[in-house]
Amino acid sequence: MLEKINEFTKESVSKALIDLHITKKELAKRLGISRTYLTYVLSGQKKGYELRDLIVNYLNQKIDEKNAKKGE
Repeated sequence: MLEKINEFTKESVSKALIDLHITKKELAKRLGISRTYLTYVLSGQKKGYELRDLIVNYLNQKIDEKNAKKGE
């Protein structure tokens, strides 16, 4: 069972991406932003507070979906 992200950190997002088999390029595309901007937010070079919330919510939704499929 995958664990949800409690707070935005580069490590928690990277782990979720690996667990969900999603690349940064795919995530950026799904969120409607550039991969470069996503990388800046993940590295802390840009604040992107609203984007941080979107990322956490999106990944937690995907984690819930994956956990639900495992439970079927």
